[in-house]
Amino acid sequence: MKNRMILYVGIALIVGLYTYDRNSRTDILLPATVVNIDSQIAEKGGDTWHLTVAIDAAEVVLEPRLSRPDVSEGDRICVTEVVREGQPPEYLWAPNATC
Repeated sequence: MKNRMILYVGIALIVGLYTYDRNSRTDILLPATVVNIDSQIAEKGGDTWHLTVAIDAAEVVLEPRLSRPDVSEGDRICVTEVVREGQPPEYLWAPNATC
C-alpha cells in the first residue's frame, strides 16, 4: 500500500510540474538566417552540430544536434524562442514550422 501511494504521489508531481511549465512559459516562433554550421567532435561519442543563426541583429547558437542539419549558410529557418520566468531564453530549431 505504501509503495503504491509513493507511485501515485510521484505521478501527480510529474503531471503538476509539466502543467506548470506548459502554463508559465512562452513560445514565440521567429524567422532566422543561418550564419554558421559548426561541427565539434565529442571526446566520447559522435559529432555534435551547432547552428548559429541571426535573429534581427543578434546572433544566437541553437541547441546542439547529433545529426548534420539539412540547411546551408544563408538559408532562412524558423526558430522557437522559449521564455521561462527567471531564466534566459532558450532557442530551438523548428524544422517543420513556417514563419
